[in-house]
Amino acid sequence: MIVVGVDTGGTFTDVTAAEPGTGRLWITKVPSTPSDPSSAFLAGVERAMSLAGVGGNDVGLIAHGTTVATNAIIENKGARSALITTEGFRYVLDLGRHDIPRNENLYRWKKPERPITPDLIFEVRERIEHDGTVSVPLDEDSVQEAVEKIRRSDVRAVAVCTLHSYANPAHERRIAEILAEEMPGMLISLSCDVLPAFREYERMMLTAMNSSVMPLMSGYIRRIRDGMRQRGIGAPFVIMKSNGGVSGSETIAAQPVYTAMSGLAAGVLGACMVGRASGHRDLISLDIGGTSTDVAICPDAVPTLTAEIEINSFPMKAPSVDVKTIGAGGGSIAAILANGSIVVGPESAGADPGPVCYGRGGIQPTVTDAQVALGRLPNELAGGQLKLRPDLARMAIQRQLADRLSLSVEQAANGVIEILNFNIAGAIRAVSIERGYDPTQYVLMAFGGAGPLHGIRLAEILDMRTVLFPRYPGVLSALGLLGTPLRQDYVRTCFQMGPDYDAIALGSAFADIEETANRWFDTENMARDMRKIERLVDVRYPHQGYELQVPIDQGRLIDTELMRGVERAFHDLHKRLYGFAMEGSAIQVVNVRVAAIGMLPPLEMPPLSAGSAAAIPHVTRSVYIDDAIGFVECPAYRRDTLGVGATITGPAVVDQLDSTVFLRPGWYARVDAFGNLVAARSEHGDGR
Repeated sequence: MIVVGVDTGGTFTDVTAAEPGTGRLWITKVPSTPSDPSSAFLAGVERAMSLAGVGGNDVGLIAHGTTVATNAIIENKGARSALITTEGFRYVLDLGRHDIPRNENLYRWKKPERPITPDLIFEVRERIEHDGTVSVPLDEDSVQEAVEKIRRSDVRAVAVCTLHSYANPAHERRIAEILAEEMPGMLISLSCDVLPAFREYERMMLTAMNSSVMPLMSGYIRRIRDGMRQRGIGAPFVIMKSNGGVSGSETIAAQPVYTAMSGLAAGVLGACMVGRASGHRDLISLDIGGTSTDVAICPDAVPTLTAEIEINSFPMKAPSVDVKTIGAGGGSIAAILANGSIVVGPESAGADPGPVCYGRGGIQPTVTDAQVALGRLPNELAGGQLKLRPDLARMAIQRQLADRLSLSVEQAANGVIEILNFNIAGAIRAVSIERGYDPTQYVLMAFGGAGPLHGIRLAEILDMRTVLFPRYPGVLSALGLLGTPLRQDYVRTCFQMGPDYDAIALGSAFADIEETANRWFDTENMARDMRKIERLVDVRYPHQGYELQVPIDQGRLIDTELMRGVERAFHDLHKRLYGFAMEGSAIQVVNVRVAAIGMLPPLEMPPLSAGSAAAIPHVTRSVYIDDAIGFVECPAYRRDTLGVGATITGPAVVDQLDSTVFLRPGWYARVDAFGNLVAARSEHGDGR
């Protein structure tokens, strides 16, 4: 039996197949198909099965990292949806919060269009108070009126978000029943299921986003399921979620918004898996693809989680791997602004037409074109599937950048890459220094199709000492999918002001959501001895606007001693993040959380068995190092010929199916027992 991981990117869809019993791996890449990502998904699975020499009955699991929900939210291309809410709250989404995104211009920022506009938001008469009591019973006639208007609105899904439904979901449940009776087959998203927590704007926004992507994700999952059946594959199909776990496709079809960080989380999990195996546990993961760059910090090889992220300036209040994403990748387009400066990204050439060097009709120079013009890439990628045209790359850079700036092609290309590098360095500082971590004490894990080209230079900018290039850097996200546990997160609002906490109320809240978690385990067919429950609380100082998460020991009763420990942990965390703690102040518990984790058998990283310890280049390539050094004849190595202990000294390049490593002067790299290439600064220039 094999397990298959499929990660869909903007340019390529990466596929990894593994045989858990032996550790054998097969990797492949196929061009992404943005118009219908399921086509590339199925083509990649077919190719992986062919490489492994197996049929559909030999596939035991397929895990997937997807960008369908992410792209729909970012591009505001979700399905047309309606929303039902409490009378008087029609404009909650439009009002939002009165703040401006940190990186936006105060005077030019325009509030993005909401996933559901006011003309498709319908009010009903009802009112539930914050303590769950009903002050205005649900007027079912007003619900019927709303349903009639929705029927004429040509929508594909309906969101329901009433005031304080987190405290009492009865009215939302009844509205859903009426919708199901009157509009059979309509996709319905309830806020009491999506996010049963206080703050009506965040809850309504997440429910609206979920509703808008439900039709897209449901159709996508259905096409994949149909394609799997046609190929004789009856294996479980699980999808990566933002929280770093996977869930069955049926669960995802009901709550697709929780996949908004799916592909990003898979890469971070893969980096942690490789880091643990190689003995490098304090990591900064750097995933540079064709369209974007994702960075995350992982102390002790464990991803950090955040309770809220932003997508397209919208709050997504759900547990997510803490990843910083910027529009910077191999396909990022370089252009000249009116003031004569070069800007790189966020616009991307994507997979179609792609960079100019792909020869598919692209005319705007990209970062990949700059790398090709500087001789750092071979003449073909992805095992010969993609032939590169250096002449076209140089011509585009010459005409659109170099001539207009009175620079040589090489200077312009190097400038494009340096601009990208410093943009990425800023993102790394945001996830490390701004969160209280010193990046110089971490190992930079560079992966993705373009990560190994930029890793060394970024380490120089950030004064980092070690860079680790995984054995399969271009498909690490797909590999990470195969080592990921099942996970579902639950939250419930439960206000408690210290120091006199109501231990019975807290315990009851935990017990209720743990019962829900166990029902989910049952639907996922997870054995009792493979289930793990983690408890957390959202805590703040009184009158603060936001909370921090603090874990609670699952095996202990909730009592005064336990809560004193929570208080100490909160003060310590607050001081690390913000530089101070009000240790004499009481704290307030806002929400209780449960992470339900299904412990699947881990994928063990296989040790490297092939190759020679002697590093012998297969060719030399003329590579432009930088403006100070210019072109140098560099040895080019094939990654699959480098055995354990093989050492190379920069400047050099290392080519492989899924990526290319660029080792700058002053660095050396050695192959470890698992085939990873570990680079460090060289004081003597000879690997010492």
